[in-house]
Amino acid sequence: MSGGMSIRAMATVLGVSPTTVQKYRAFDSTNSDASINVGTSRGRDGRLRPDRRFDTTHRDSIIKDLRAGGLSVRQVAEAVGCSVGTVHRVMSLPSDVSASTSL
Repeated sequence: MSGGMSIRAMATVLGVSPTTVQKYRAFDSTNSDASINVGTSRGRDGRLRPDRRFDTTHRDSIIKDLRAGGLSVRQVAEAVGCSVGTVHRVMSLPSDVSASTSL
């Protein structure tokens, strides 16, 4: 991790094992088995295209947990593999939002 905390340091701050931190870091929001709502949409031209809506509920939960654990926005973004802007957006969402999607 360039300029960020080590996995061991993150684990210490969060009070979890280094393996748990590695699991969160390995989370990939483009992993089709975990986060893509598989389906198709029919375009204006009548052709079927893959659905591009991602279920980000799990990722958002990880972001909130890491941020609550004391990591900075940049450290959370690096750990999860998203942009700093995404972390800010997730943190500004109301807590009663149960599922969020992004294109």
